[in-house]
Amino acid sequence: QWYQRRVRGTRDFSFIGCASVIGSVGSSSSGRNVVLWDTLLPPSECAVKKFQAHDMGAMVCCYSPRRQIFISGGNKGDICIFDVRQRKLQHMFTGHDSAIRSICLSPDEESYFTGSAEGDIKSWTFGGNGDQHSFSFSEGHKSTKFFSNLPGGSLKGVMKVQVDSANRLISCGADGEVKVRSLTNI
Repeated sequence: QWYQRRVRGTRDFSFIGCASVIGSVGSSSSGRNVVLWDTLLPPSECAVKKFQAHDMGAMVCCYSPRRQIFISGGNKGDICIFDVRQRKLQHMFTGHDSAIRSICLSPDEESYFTGSAEGDIKSWTFGGNGDQHSFSFSEGHKSTKFFSNLPGGSLKGVMKVQVDSANRLISCGADGEVKVRSLTNI
């Protein structure tokens, strides 16, 4: 139960390399909203690195094993790239105008995709001096009242993005639709 006391406001997590190292994102009163954990360490030492990365907290994350990079998406549309080997923030940039709700890697880990609360989906390629926006999907997921009966009112935009082994981008949104797009021509 060490994690119940230590991880408050966690929104997402990802295993980093092995089952004992975890990266988590969320919100905290100290502003340190991205944390790298080693669950084999004693509870007082298990948070091996804390980052003050996103102004309003972070919603989602993913890990690239090949590149050893941890990616987080924030509530204000910012994207942070962390070098796990060096335990440092590599760079941060604004990717969307609203909260990032989902991040996923391409199978070859040459690019990643983000989906936002405003409904758009963007493709990013890893670059030496910063990530490059390579493509936007104009037919994302529009805001709707489809889930308006849920507590908290209506949801907006993209809820999840994922790339499958057939190189198709699959997304679902608050509009109640699941969309499948081929990435072979992009």
